[in-house]
Amino acid sequence: IQLMREAALKGKILMPAFHDRIDRNQIKTLLRDGKEEELKRLIKERVRKELAYYLIIAEKYSYFRYQPEKASNMPLYVNDPTQLVDELTRPLGPPLGPPRKSGYEYTRSFKHVDVWLNVETNKARLTWH
Repeated sequence: IQLMREAALKGKILMPAFHDRIDRNQIKTLLRDGKEEELKRLIKERVRKELAYYLIIAEKYSYFRYQPEKASNMPLYVNDPTQLVDELTRPLGPPLGPPRKSGYEYTRSFKHVDVWLNVETNKARLTWH
């Protein structure tokens, strides 16, 4: 996180890929076993977590991308999570300051969302207002 923040603050273009996604075999297994709601929950959780990491490092010229496991013959939301994760289309507003770090936890606020991230437990929370 620190290296990406340093690059962003120097005006470098950033488009990080955190790669916390569900693999194709797991997707197929969940769909085959009739666990589509579990698949949707996993996708939402992972996209939100990647978005939290991104928002901690984001500065001007930073771009978010979520590149899911490309899987043919799958529901649209598997390849395009904007169909499922409404946070990807919500306005953030400007950051209200730099991220703050306390141990393994990072926090940052934007006009429309507060971000909390614990890099030790790999947990994240986005609080929209």
